[in-house]
Amino acid sequence: MRRTWSHPTGHTVPGAPPTFENTVTHWWDGGDLESVDTSVGLLAGAEPAGFALSDSAFRIFVLMASRRLKSDPFFTDLHTAEIYSPEGLDWIDRTGMTEVLRRHHPELAPALSGVRNAFAPWREFS
Repeated sequence: MRRTWSHPTGHTVPGAPPTFENTVTHWWDGGDLESVDTSVGLLAGAEPAGFALSDSAFRIFVLMASRRLKSDPFFTDLHTAEIYSPEGLDWIDRTGMTEVLRRHHPELAPALSGVRNAFAPWREFS
C-alpha cells in the first residue's frame, strides 16, 4: 500500500502553507512517505576518534542489535542441537566475523591478518 505524507494523520499537516504538500510531493517521490530518509540527522553527528559511528548512532545500533538478537528465534529458543546439530553448534562457536569475511571475501585476508576482532581497526594493505 502506497503511504502518502498525509497518511499518518489522515489529513494534511495543520497550519502548513499550501505549498508544503507540493514541496513534499516534488522532493519525496510523489509524496511517498516510505521514500523519506529519516536518518539524515543521525548520520550528521561527528564520530569520536577511532569510531566509525557517532555516539548517538552507536547507542542506537547497540540498542537495536540487542533487541534483534533477543527476538531472533534461531538465536534464542531454536538455538539447539536439534535445529543446528551438535557439529553446527560447534562450528558456530568456533567461527567469528573475521572468518566469515575471509571465507566470502578472500581479497581481505591481508587486511585481516592478525586481527582477532573484525570490528576493530584492520591492517592497511594495497
